[in-house]
Amino acid sequence: SQALVLVDVAAGEAVSGAVGTYSHSFRAATLALVPPASTASADALSGTSTSELLLMAHHPAITAGVANKRATWQVAVSRLQGAVITSLKGNSQGILEVLFGSSGLGSSSPGDVAAAQLALGSVMACAPGACLDPLLAGLSQWLDRSEHDAVTADDVAVYNTPEGILSSEVVPQGVYVPEVVVSKNVRKARGRMRSDNRAFATADGDDDDDESAQPAPARTVPVRSAAAGRGASRGGSAAGAASGKGHKDAASRQAEMRAKKLAEEAEVRARVRSLKARLDTGLTALQAAVDGNTGFAANHLRELSQLSQPLLSSPISGEAAFSAVRSLARCMPPPLGGRSLLLAGCLRLVSLAVRGAEGVTYDSMPQRTAVSEVIQALYQSTVPPRRALPGPSYALVFPVLAAVLHCPSITPLHDQALSVLALHVAPEQDIPRDDSLTLLYHLLGIIPAYRDRVQPLLRSLCSGVTDVELPAAVSGLLSGSAAVRAAALLALGAVPTLAEGLFPESVEVLAVLALARHDVDEDNAAAPQKLWEQAGCILDESLIAPLVHHLASDQLDVRAAAAAALADAVQQHPAATGASLAAVLELFGDDLDDQDAVAASVLLDESERQAQQAARAAQSAARLGVAAGLESLSAVLSAPDVRVALDFLVNRGLGEPADKIREAMVAAGVALVEAHGELLAQQLLPQFESYLDPAAAARMAAASDQPMDEARYDLVREGVVVLLGMMAGHLQAGDAKRRSIIDMLLDVLNTPSEAVQRAVSNCLPRLVQPLSDDKAYIEGLLGRLIAALRAGGPSGYGLRRGAAYGLSGVVKGLGIGSFKGYGVLESLKGMVENKKDADGREGSLQAFECLCEKLGRLFEPYVIHILPLLLQCFGDPSHQVRAAAEDAARSIMGQLSASGVKLVLPALLKGLEDSAWRTKQGSIQLLGAMAHCAPKQLGSCLPTVVPALGGVLGDAHPRVQQAAKEALQEVGSVIRSPEMSALVPVLLAAIADPNACTRSCLDTLLSTTFVNTIDAPSLALVVPVVHRGLRDRSGDTKKRAARIVGNMCSLTTPKDMTPYVPLLMPELQKALLDPLPEVRATAARAMGSLLKGMGPAALGDLLPWLLTTLRSEGSSVERSGAAQGLAEVLAVMGEDHLSELLPELCASATSKNPFVREGHLTLFRYLPLTMETSFQAHLGEVLPLILDGLSDEVR
Repeated sequence: SQALVLVDVAAGEAVSGAVGTYSHSFRAATLALVPPASTASADALSGTSTSELLLMAHHPAITAGVANKRATWQVAVSRLQGAVITSLKGNSQGILEVLFGSSGLGSSSPGDVAAAQLALGSVMACAPGACLDPLLAGLSQWLDRSEHDAVTADDVAVYNTPEGILSSEVVPQGVYVPEVVVSKNVRKARGRMRSDNRAFATADGDDDDDESAQPAPARTVPVRSAAAGRGASRGGSAAGAASGKGHKDAASRQAEMRAKKLAEEAEVRARVRSLKARLDTGLTALQAAVDGNTGFAANHLRELSQLSQPLLSSPISGEAAFSAVRSLARCMPPPLGGRSLLLAGCLRLVSLAVRGAEGVTYDSMPQRTAVSEVIQALYQSTVPPRRALPGPSYALVFPVLAAVLHCPSITPLHDQALSVLALHVAPEQDIPRDDSLTLLYHLLGIIPAYRDRVQPLLRSLCSGVTDVELPAAVSGLLSGSAAVRAAALLALGAVPTLAEGLFPESVEVLAVLALARHDVDEDNAAAPQKLWEQAGCILDESLIAPLVHHLASDQLDVRAAAAAALADAVQQHPAATGASLAAVLELFGDDLDDQDAVAASVLLDESERQAQQAARAAQSAARLGVAAGLESLSAVLSAPDVRVALDFLVNRGLGEPADKIREAMVAAGVALVEAHGELLAQQLLPQFESYLDPAAAARMAAASDQPMDEARYDLVREGVVVLLGMMAGHLQAGDAKRRSIIDMLLDVLNTPSEAVQRAVSNCLPRLVQPLSDDKAYIEGLLGRLIAALRAGGPSGYGLRRGAAYGLSGVVKGLGIGSFKGYGVLESLKGMVENKKDADGREGSLQAFECLCEKLGRLFEPYVIHILPLLLQCFGDPSHQVRAAAEDAARSIMGQLSASGVKLVLPALLKGLEDSAWRTKQGSIQLLGAMAHCAPKQLGSCLPTVVPALGGVLGDAHPRVQQAAKEALQEVGSVIRSPEMSALVPVLLAAIADPNACTRSCLDTLLSTTFVNTIDAPSLALVVPVVHRGLRDRSGDTKKRAARIVGNMCSLTTPKDMTPYVPLLMPELQKALLDPLPEVRATAARAMGSLLKGMGPAALGDLLPWLLTTLRSEGSSVERSGAAQGLAEVLAVMGEDHLSELLPELCASATSKNPFVREGHLTLFRYLPLTMETSFQAHLGEVLPLILDGLSDEVR
């Protein structure tokens, strides 16, 4: 204690004087107080004594001017021998508390703080294992970010403003501020016109009688920054002084306001400075602890980086965090350990991208030189030598890998980063497994082309998943992409907990599995059901809350699955129905402040605008989830709950301004009415009718605590009318209200909203069906609707569209027989053939469109009768009629079943052979409309349609040529892949002129980096070009085409590719026998890729053909090609198939026919190249045959 007093008294003099003036004396005095190791005091060194010795030995009074600042401590430790180490290990908690407490880092003396920071490094050098946990606990308190994260941009602006100046008075850098000069040639107002407002007063008053009065000195006009301006406006700082009775009153008020604002900003500045001091002190302490024992720190980089990396983007402590992270980077193994500055800079860029800093995004990461150098250094040091990084080191650089793989555009760095990641997925490795799983799911979502590379990595990661990491493993099931969910299901089979059939303990994991059982994709729903049953999971009531939470997902498929799972859970736990409904309705939330984009751009900065947009998107997703939940729960709600739900819909949901949300709410209401209308019709009908009362708007506004203006009430009224119509469908057949409600619905059809018109159309069938016996009424109803199809005038389109929807609903209610029985078909035909009434022709075509949509397959028998009318209207002189014909054609083709396609397609193809050009043109346009067929039919019809359209591109008539081009463009318009959409003009050019454009089109395809999968329409345009390339004379063109075939298989689904296999496989077989070895090798690889992507179904008779060709008496070129192809095929089929076939191959290698021996020995040349390590087990059988071949008598 005496030495401590000595140091404290002399510290000021020692530090303020010449550096190192007294350090030698203080060092000698300190060491004189250290007892020798043989004394009893040394053997029983207490924690207090050790902490005092640590602070003394590292105080600036002793270390100033000394190169080795830990020299005094090291001598003391040596003198005390093992007593210090023993004390540190036994009293680590207390010693670290002193260093982090008021005597150390928390001291008001800078010398004590510096001593404590240095002492932490020495402690970690002496007893790192014992002191690690107390060190992390202390650093966590000093580096707590809760207060930091609450600091706003305005607070930072105030902190950066000097004392005595308002943040609103700071001129942003780069802003030009003009000099203000008072003109002497302008006379000011006198008398009554003179203004007393300070906004118009100069510094020397308003009196301008004295012409010699000098103007006020020119002053700089303050220009506010965006953040500072907002702070000033919120604080009430005036742009100009308020008007007052006199000059002094206005000036004093302005001075008072400014002084008040200065005081407020001084408080903010002091708070931010205190925060910065705490964080900087903690970061410096962390850096000292790391520098004290870099070897030990290298094994704990993950824990230490979690404390410092989040502060890299801090506007107040970013520099200190950068220094700390750089110290951590020095602990990395070479070569990155020697490039700590570069790595720390990359980590800072990543942190800025995470924060959303201006100019730093994930998209720009691969283009940054520092990131590129770090990734390449990682790749070179790990991938070629196949040497993984230590787990802690990998955790430190993982954010850089993740930043590159978050970029949605493929770059060379993506492949390198993914290769590095692939070395760090083994079950036994200490890696950030949960973050790796999340990253790979995200990567697969933005770049589906990586499916084949990512899938095995996911499975390897899942094989090492613990219960803590299981939520990350199942997070892929919450993706909006069906492909990602499928990949997650394949990987989850390797999770030890699930593979062993154990029950997951996490409620969240169980909720996700329960949700996945109701996946909208049927193929994805079966696997989680199997996992659920295998683990013996139970749909407990505790899962309801997380399922309601998933209703607010931003992914449509997840919301739908969560709604179905929620209904399943509520059905099994009826007592939770009311609470579940309340939880679902609570997701709707309050309306956000309505602020237009112009006001937001002025009042908010970029981060605030992004936050506002994110809040609006989250609210929209939640409200769509409410609608999905209500629709799904409709069947399990009790009568009181139904009333609660319907009241909510009317008071809140139906008045939602967003069309998409409102339509979903209407659908939810319809589901509720459908499920309970029969029991509650008489009770609920008066309630719905009351909503149409003129005073209903005020009542609903009071019930919902939301304003109900006229526009919003109109939206509610439209929805209520639809629900009223659905409810009326449950009335008795003879109820008089039925007809009045039908009339009301027909009036609502005049509303120019397609969603409302479609909803009314859905109500009419049930209302009309019981009235089918009243022929006079039905004829009048149909006549009214058919007459409305001819409506003209400014609002005519909406009226005709509504009539078309109404007609389709009535016909569906009456049955398909009414289409001819009441003369509807003949009336519509007559309107189409009326050349004098364009409105009538358009209306009848709209009726055909709506009828086809409403009746579906029931309408297919009439399609053949309508096709001639559509062919006729495609050439109509009226643009609106032609547009209606195209819409009708799309609707008809989109509803066709497989049998419908077989019915229509031959007739259209036959039309292409007609001598009349108009017939050809109409048939071509209808063939183009087949691009809008349902996905299941699209894959079967486009392989026939596109070649047929390509065949008429060279027609003699220019109108036919143009129609064929437009039809092919129609096929291109439904392509979902953005990369393929950009290539549509190139593909169409190659189809139109294959001789001139095939080669360039193949080059374009090969140079394109595909991120997304290739869909059926894309294949329909690509395959004809590739097929033409495989048949080209040029070996170079064949090679390019074969490469594309091989690449396509990894980018498309087997069901889309299946129709083209019979077309492409024969051409690949021919290319396999090509004289050029490069063509044969490329064709063989393409054949293997095709088989890998398509599965055994694509094999057909390929294997017998390859074996036959291998043993043929033809040229050695053909046998070599067959050997290459068979090697690729066997590599795909696997080692088991090779084991079965190898005895036959070995027997043929000793055949008496030399050409047979040659073919099989050539096969043994290629098998090691394709099967690699899998072939090593068979070398004992093959090598003797090869040695015999070397001595064969036939050369």
